[in-house]
Amino acid sequence: MTGTETAPRYSVVVPVYNEGANIARFFDRAIETLPVDGEILIVYDFDGDDTVPAIAALSPDRIPLGMRTVKNELGRGVRFAIEAGMRAARAPVVVVMMADLSDDFPKVEEMVRLVEEGAQVACASRYMEGGRQIGGPFIKGLMSRMAGLSLFWLDALPVHDPTNSFKAYSRAFLETTPIESEQGFALAMELTVKAHAAGGRVEEVPATWLDRTEGKSRFKVLAWLPIYLRWYGLALRRRFLNASAIAGGLALLAAIAMAIGLFVPTETDPRVGAEYWWPVAVHEAFATGRQFGTGIVFTFGPWGIVTTHAWYPATYVAATLGRLFITVVALVALWDLVRRSTRSRTIAAIATFLLPLLGAMCWPDFFSSFWPFLLLLYLFELPERRSEPLALMLVVATGLVSLSKFSLLVAASAVMIAVGIDDLTRRKRPVSSLVFLASLLALWIGAGQHLRSIGPWIARSLELMAGYSEAMGIDAPLYQPWSFAPYVASTIAFGALVAWHARRRAVRSLLYVSAFWALLFILFRLGFVRADHFHIAPACGTLLIVQLLHAAIVLRAGESRLRRGATILLALPIIAALWLCSHFVEGDLTTQLRTTLAKAAHGARLLLKWEEQEAVLRANERIALEKLPGGGVPIVRAGSSADAYPSVSGQVLAEGVRYSPRPVLMSYAAYSPSLARLNASRFATAPPDEIVFDIAPVDRRYPSLEDGASWPWLLACYDVERHVSRALLLRHSGACVAPALTPLATIEGRLGEPTRLDISGDAPIFARVDIELTAAGRMLRTLYKPPELEIEVLLADGTTKTRRLVRPMAASEFLLSPYVEKAEQFAALFPGGDEASIAERAVRSITVRSRGPSSAYEQRTIVTLMTLKARD
Repeated sequence: MTGTETAPRYSVVVPVYNEGANIARFFDRAIETLPVDGEILIVYDFDGDDTVPAIAALSPDRIPLGMRTVKNELGRGVRFAIEAGMRAARAPVVVVMMADLSDDFPKVEEMVRLVEEGAQVACASRYMEGGRQIGGPFIKGLMSRMAGLSLFWLDALPVHDPTNSFKAYSRAFLETTPIESEQGFALAMELTVKAHAAGGRVEEVPATWLDRTEGKSRFKVLAWLPIYLRWYGLALRRRFLNASAIAGGLALLAAIAMAIGLFVPTETDPRVGAEYWWPVAVHEAFATGRQFGTGIVFTFGPWGIVTTHAWYPATYVAATLGRLFITVVALVALWDLVRRSTRSRTIAAIATFLLPLLGAMCWPDFFSSFWPFLLLLYLFELPERRSEPLALMLVVATGLVSLSKFSLLVAASAVMIAVGIDDLTRRKRPVSSLVFLASLLALWIGAGQHLRSIGPWIARSLELMAGYSEAMGIDAPLYQPWSFAPYVASTIAFGALVAWHARRRAVRSLLYVSAFWALLFILFRLGFVRADHFHIAPACGTLLIVQLLHAAIVLRAGESRLRRGATILLALPIIAALWLCSHFVEGDLTTQLRTTLAKAAHGARLLLKWEEQEAVLRANERIALEKLPGGGVPIVRAGSSADAYPSVSGQVLAEGVRYSPRPVLMSYAAYSPSLARLNASRFATAPPDEIVFDIAPVDRRYPSLEDGASWPWLLACYDVERHVSRALLLRHSGACVAPALTPLATIEGRLGEPTRLDISGDAPIFARVDIELTAAGRMLRTLYKPPELEIEVLLADGTTKTRRLVRPMAASEFLLSPYVEKAEQFAALFPGGDEASIAERAVRSITVRSRGPSSAYEQRTIVTLMTLKARD
């Protein structure tokens, strides 16, 4: 403690009432733990107080330097003693402590530093994470805890323990703030409420409170309760009844209403053709309890019902409630994040309304890709709130979102692992990470999934992710030249700025920046592996919103001029992302704004009018059915089990039909040999009675490549029942022998060079084409996508066909010859088919080449040819 005439750094005010038994030990603790550049003021009420003679009896080495005794002349009682000490204090920071050794001495330095950094009040909190209370009257502790936590949860005060008298104050704040409490320790809560109500900065630190071991407490619960209730009520009134709070609350409600109208599905789009039906199959899987990972293998998870738009009566209520839950939680978390970061309700209101609106203007459903970023920013920018109800609600909602799509689980897991490590390095309980794991488990079981299905779902989903870039990556010249370079430049600039802003956080900085870059990488792959409008648009929209949100967060009170100046650099990546998003806005900005707001209003209205909404959904379903083969007329026999190739069809989901899907329910997604053979294996155990068969490959793929391993089973076990428009209705023949492919030849060739088949006859030929990636190709596959492969086939009639070849799919069995691109041509392969047409389309040679740098692939190709024994 200081003993010079220089003004001390801080003053400790200690009101006493016969603390003679404690004062020596108080001084010992003060000398041992308090910084030496402060002063201690012992404030007593009357000359007969035994504290003063107890001090006089101590040897000088047991009395802290800078200790003064102050007689309270303002009025009897602890309230006036504290004010008398505050008036007598000489330091710019005033700390109030008790002489009974109940307060946490080592926290004084931290509290003083917070006030020096701009806080008006720094509270020692028993009830925040890291704080605790040991001993003390039960009723007093319960009431104190309830008051503090209820005010915190209701967002009236940013601290957990406003009733604790152990606080540090700015002297400038004390000199301009009158104290109205007339007795007791209520002035501590009064000053905290007044500082927050005036827009001042109120901070807290975790602290341990110990019950006194000597003397008698003067705390009078019943006498002082009305005083505390006065300031409790004032905090709530100022929070909820002032104009700013009302305006902020209305803005938040408006933002939530708009977001509900935009992001909670109320309509389906019958114009999307086959894309209309696979979401219905996801809902059907949830309703019937199909096990993900075994019974159904797809990029979505069991809670995919909350992130897909589909009309399926059995799941519609659950899907709507789930989407409502995640939408409201996301909006409230966004509001809380911006308000606490900027300390401005105005900025929070603008951000909460504008950011989702901008995202929806760029892409109607950008929310899923934005979610992991919101989680990361909330838990790392507000680490002290990780164990609070809103943060835990956000984590539970994240569990729901994660089980809707596996890529979202990967992104969310990256964030939660970083958060968990950060908590452990700070010696905090990883509450949010544990809640995330618990919510995943509970939601998995709640979706009707077995625990033993978790492993297969993760394994199959990882397999789908691993093959995605090769199978689904496309080059889209319309978008890539102007979008790729600006997007990558914007991402790199933004990621670098995030790293620079977080540079002072040591381990937390590394975790935060690593998770941020991981999410940016996932977002890049979302947009540019499959580089079309449907993927670039949400990626650009999400990047724009995240950049704007980050800019709002870092422009907070108390930041240095240099940091603010660097934040201005965010304008560059923001402008780039905004320019990219402008390409996806239909018409001018004003028109798109009106359209988006009208869509939000229409969606909210339909949500409130169930009968009208149901009528719209059923009408859209009828339109989608009319686009199918058969024109909406049922073609599958009632009571039969059925499946559809290559994609889900409303014909097999019709009432009275037992939908019997193969595990990978969309043929284009069976893009590895193991997945293709998994689909084929179902014919040996549970073949459907009927199959609606069509050929409609995506991305110009070789027509027979999708689910090629299943074609031998179709040819061996099914008959053509009839032609329905462009499709076939196949019916199981009843007696079926597992098809056996007989090897014919193995031919070695090279990329870019023709490979002659040299096989006599025109019988159907199945093939495997093996091409290996080089090290460069494997790196490209991981970081971006390898160049597309294409196969050119020369037919017997002299024509050539050039189609895309997906390398992993070609490594499984597929029909190479004859070249079949229509369902009616496939029908010719069955007994009694048109042999002449088969001969004309027989493949005589193939040429496999890379559309990009050939260095991504080994130059050698191995073609294994096989034939299928004809049916009797």
